[in-house]
Formats: sequence, structure tokens, C-alpha cells
Amino acid sequence: MAKVERPATTFIRSGNTADGDKNNTERGINLDAIPVLTKLTVNIPIVDKTRLQLWLTFRTSADDVFKKMKLTSVEGNLLADSTFLFWLKYVDDLNQKNPREAKSAVSVLASRYGDNQLSTMLNAAMKEQHTKALAIGLQTQRLEDWKLRNIPPLDVFEALQFKKHDILMNPALTSWFKYLDDFNVRNPTEKLSLMETLSLGLGDRALAEVLEAGPILSDPENYADEALIEMLVAAKKDPTAETIAKNLELLLLTRWLREKKQPPTVARWMFADKSVSEEFYQ
Repeated sequence: MAKVERPATTFIRSGNTADGDKNNTERGINLDAIPVLTKLTVNIPIVDKTRLQLWLTFRTSADDVFKKMKLTSVEGNLLADSTFLFWLKYVDDLNQKNPREAKSAVSVLASRYGDNQLSTMLNAAMKEQHTKALAIGLQTQRLEDWKLRNIPPLDVFEALQFKKHDILMNPALTSWFKYLDDFNVRNPTEKLSLMETLSLGLGDRALAEVLEAGPILSDPENYADEALIEMLVAAKKDPTAETIAKNLELLLLTRWLREKKQPPTVARWMFADKSVSEEFYQ
């Protein structure tokens, strides 16, 4: 794979996302996208609700409330703690009350834990069924924060702490693909292909290992087809990734034959990879 000069690294800790009074997605977590939070108000105990309202009246900062709620002492999966859900609701209410000083929940968490540790926490929470949706929602908000600040995809890739042994099973990977596409549209002079960015983020050798073997063969049930399809289509457009593309294509076909995938699934893949469609109908 051809070497690509790496752009200068940018410090990307999530910052203030408010720009005037923009929509709820930019102010904080989009509660409508996370069912457990849309029902949260009626489930808050009266004592906690009173405390939250008092803090809201005095516009106590989200970070101070985080400490007051003793969330700093939570061990294990923070997202599984009901008090953390109350805190998320407080952040959203505070942002609506003070739109000019709004900060997303993830920006507060990133300031407290740092991007790397926060990514480790969210990646772990995504592996737990009861916190997966919430973790994905928070990760999506991070991407929105970074998009507003036009952070380069490679820096985002590194901040998300993708690891080669489980990158293809990470639910955030597909969202990062879209982030890369959107960044390239906004910044055509800084455009990087998917394969180039992955090569820079993982290294050529690690990327080859991920695509040619990795967890897809050993544990295919946990893998998202969409991410593999995206990589295959991108690899076919990159002359330097021809071998990887062929191995990836063979891997997909073999796996889908073994799993007896339904025709609509295969058709969806063929539609994504037009080169296969043309060869198939010749």
C-alpha cells in the first residue's frame, strides 16, 4: 500500500458545541434517539428530582453536578448506573436553560476523563447489551461535536481508540465511515480515501491482518456486514489495495454462502459494489 504523508495531529477534546441556540442534537444528547432517556423524567425519584431542580435553578455546572451525584466514585460500567442517566437528563435541561453556554454531555465527560479513557469506557459499554444503545448515542454526539469543529478523520480515528483485534465489530466504525465521507465533502483539498486513512490509523501490516484474517473468520456473527462492504468498495477503487480487495471479496462470498444469506442481502451488496453487478450480469 502506498505511503501517505500523515497530517499534523490535532488535539480534539470535545469542546463547547453551542453556536447560538442550535438544535437539540448540538446542545446535548438527542433524547428522542435513546428510548431509555425519553422515559426518564417519570422514573426519577422525588428526592433526586428536587435536587436536580435546585441545581438547575442555580445553574450549577454539569461537571459540578457530576461530582455532587458521586459519579466520580462509580466503578465498572458508568453508563449502567441509573444516577448517570439522571445526570444526562440534567445536562440536557441545563443546556435548554442556558443555550449560549451549552456543552454536550460527552464534552463534559471528555474534559473529566480525557478522550482516550472516554473511548475505552464507551467501547466497553457498547459490548454490554443493556448499555449499547446509550453508548452509541454518546459516541454519535462526540462525532457531531468533532464535525462542528472540522476535526480531521485520522485524529477522530485515533481518539475513538479502534483496536485491530476488534475494529470490525465496533458499532462506531460505520459512523466513522460517514464522518470521513462528510469531512471529504467539506474539505476537498484535504481529502483522504478510506483505505489511506485506515492505513495511517492502523499501519499497513495491521490493516492487512484485519482485512485478511482478524475476527471476521473466527467470530463472524458479531461483525457488521456494512463495514466490510464499505471497505471492499473502497479497496476496489484503490490500485494499491488490489490484493486486499480480492481477499475481502472472497471472504464475503464464502461467508455468505456458508450462512445461506438471503438473495436480498446479496443484492444489497451487489448494488453497493457496482463492479460485481456488472460482472454478474455479463
